[in-house]
Amino acid sequence: MPLPENLEKLRNEYKLQRDDFWEVRRGTWAITHKACEKIEDAIKVEWQPPQLIETDSASAVSMIVFGKVGNVTKWATGEASPKNNKNAYPWAMAEKRAKDRVILKLAGVAGDLYSDSEADDFQKPEPKPAPRGEVSALDQAKPN
Repeated sequence: MPLPENLEKLRNEYKLQRDDFWEVRRGTWAITHKACEKIEDAIKVEWQPPQLIETDSASAVSMIVFGKVGNVTKWATGEASPKNNKNAYPWAMAEKRAKDRVILKLAGVAGDLYSDSEADDFQKPEPKPAPRGEVSALDQAKPN
């Protein structure tokens, strides 16, 4: 499926790979965290220390993160709790979510594109194996 025009422009501008993007469901697109970091490096985001909102790491962590590019400052919250995070690193996940949200705001695609750190159901789907007896595209690309 082709990328929407604004996401294709973003992909070209920051030299991202097509497989950094996927459609989660009709009209909802996701991008890898790694690609968000490439955008961050390219636009040279200046970060301020986060403001902590909730810090009970046994149940929830939430913070506000501020990023600046030139004269433009954007902020976003990042949160992680047992309700929305299955890993053992809620602090890192809260920061990752907040920063990815700020990066996408600064890049002008917030709301059109979501980071894969947003939710478990935003994870990139694994390629489906080829039907029995056929060679998958991944296997064809592997060197002998």
